[in-house]
Amino acid sequence: MNSLAIHVRSGLCNRLRVVLSALAYCEETNRRLLVHWPRVDEHATESEPERGFEAKLSDLFSGPFDEITLNEFSAFGRKISQKEIRLDTPGDLRLRTINMFPGVEPPEGYPRKHESHQFLAERWYRKSLAEYWSVMRPTAVLQEFIDIGLSLIDWENVAVKWDSIAAVIRLGLFTDTTGQLVTNANFETPLRSPPQKFIARLKQLPQYGKIFLACDCQHVEDLFREAFGSRVVQLPQTYIYDRETIFKRMAELYVAASCQKILGSYVSSYSEFSGWLAGGMYSACYQWPANEKERYEDVGLWEEK
Repeated sequence: MNSLAIHVRSGLCNRLRVVLSALAYCEETNRRLLVHWPRVDEHATESEPERGFEAKLSDLFSGPFDEITLNEFSAFGRKISQKEIRLDTPGDLRLRTINMFPGVEPPEGYPRKHESHQFLAERWYRKSLAEYWSVMRPTAVLQEFIDIGLSLIDWENVAVKWDSIAAVIRLGLFTDTTGQLVTNANFETPLRSPPQKFIARLKQLPQYGKIFLACDCQHVEDLFREAFGSRVVQLPQTYIYDRETIFKRMAELYVAASCQKILGSYVSSYSEFSGWLAGGMYSACYQWPANEKERYEDVGLWEEK
């Protein structure tokens, strides 16, 4: 059996979307999956500062993968890029990326993230991304956090439309383990998906039911609690990017995916992944005007559940 070795980096969902794509690729091509999941991102820059990643993939999940070291990755197979790899590419391969693959150019007019990724998946794979991910089993520690999050929503009374909505908001702000506030925004995300836009959108909807909030800074939590009071539920947060927070961020994805609706940040791999876990696409909430060369549309809250 041939193998695919992947080198992931950056934040949680930049890593996870590569693992997800690799799981699908390996299933379709009958390959074994090898994952190098570094504790420290050696590609850190001034705009993307180095930070320790205090949980291994195997701390979060069990599944059809083996973890390998950087030296093992570097010595493995034939190096290939995400734009070169195809389902019929032969042999043992190694790939370093933070993006989905096989790489395709999206149709003209597609934004460079969520819609192009959906197009990619539909073109190359037989099943939904959630079905490919289903082989990943949360560890006992992660499952405990998921269960805590699910318990926050009054499921017995969730019976009508809009009774549970997940607001998945990323501003790219986090506090490192030294207590320093660090900005790690992904270009357009805070500009097109400010929290005020989420609040305005949610206030257009019936004012009952729970709002599960998955955010990355205290500022957003304060705005939501002021706007919606006791309707807002979330896992307890310190907003310090440590090992426990990584488990909580992962658990939030599963809780968000269980809600009836998802409202997510534009150009956010985190929002993107919650929609995939739910079996479809999230709804991008962002500011106008749009780039005239791109097909940005406010498509409304995601309907396919």
